[in-house]
Amino acid sequence: MGKAERMDSFVAALEERFLSNVCHSLNLAELDISGLLSIPLTSRATFPDKPCVYMAVDCDGFIHYIGKSIRPRQRWACHVKYGPLSEKNEVKIAYLFLDEKSLDNAEQALIELYRPPMNVHYLGKNRDPNYKQVGVYVRKDIYRQVKSRAVTEGIEISDLVEKLFCEWLGLGA
Repeated sequence: MGKAERMDSFVAALEERFLSNVCHSLNLAELDISGLLSIPLTSRATFPDKPCVYMAVDCDGFIHYIGKSIRPRQRWACHVKYGPLSEKNEVKIAYLFLDEKSLDNAEQALIELYRPPMNVHYLGKNRDPNYKQVGVYVRKDIYRQVKSRAVTEGIEISDLVEKLFCEWLGLGA
């Protein structure tokens, strides 16, 4: 192993130890979102490519979406939330580098803490006893149109189905 390879290995080991220590000592409830590294949403191609949790934040500091990725630049190149977020006011992507093992827990903790509207799964309908999963069959062409429009409008398909059920039954949604 050459000198350059030993140095790269040493730096990688230090970086891993640092990230591990940061993850163990990080209190997400005290995290200052405005102090995180960030890029404008429109500059997503320059997103660093290290494992991180990220938050889509508007100019008023409102968090619209929280996610995680091992390769965030690749993830944001075709992210499904880009369209709806680009319609918001001056959105930036704030991010926090973490080791891969901490991503899932950090993302879930941040979603539970901030409850961003574009993270529809934070409500946990699959765990809520007031909800029942139902299955339906629709033509593929109809499903594609519904899915596309739901993504564009930032609506969860289950919310749309519930709304249609309520309208059909004459209930207030």
